[in-house]
Amino acid sequence: MAVVAGATASNHYEYASMDVVRAAARPFDKECAGISLGEGGGAVVPESARRARARGLAADLVVAGCGTRVAAAKSVAWDETSVADCLREAMSDARADHLDHVHAHATGTPQGDTAELSAIEAVAAQASLRDVPVSSHKGAIGHRLHISGAVGPAAASQALRTGIIPPTAGLVTPEVTHRVRLPLVSEHAPPVTVVAVNSFGFGGNNASVVLRTGAGSHP
Repeated sequence: MAVVAGATASNHYEYASMDVVRAAARPFDKECAGISLGEGGGAVVPESARRARARGLAADLVVAGCGTRVAAAKSVAWDETSVADCLREAMSDARADHLDHVHAHATGTPQGDTAELSAIEAVAAQASLRDVPVSSHKGAIGHRLHISGAVGPAAASQALRTGIIPPTAGLVTPEVTHRVRLPLVSEHAPPVTVVAVNSFGFGGNNASVVLRTGAGSHP
């Protein structure tokens, strides 16, 4: 078992840094403008399936795969190739041949959102996937900076448990996509069994994880 926890409280430096990179209130929106930051805390507590069973629990979700890349060539904008490699590696590690949903990092910066969407499109094309729904929590609660990585898995877990794909709050005029879809409203999807979560940071710190329902997953 491990506990990964953190918190963030915004200060003048962080507001200034978001202004520099043009972080926006509406990720994936062609007309986005402004800054949307959030404050709060979060924690993720992963536990091995074996330990959970020993405690009498039947875990319904597992972290089935992950992929990480460090690509420091660009300090702010994500490197599309590294982001795609992260996602491919996570899918390979999870032995996943499809994705029912991608919970995107989606800071709202025009350069970051474009690179992430292009990377997801490339992975979808390689895997012959179409109509993959992509959304992010940041439109609703803002970018929580140091602890934003904890929110994605929590939101993705709810999608797996409820079968509801959430929209990106505030999204009105979506970017043009081909193999992925940017929902404007909540969608009741067919059984949602495999979800990817992206989390990227300044300096090229990139990670993707694949969550899936317990059946047929790694022990």
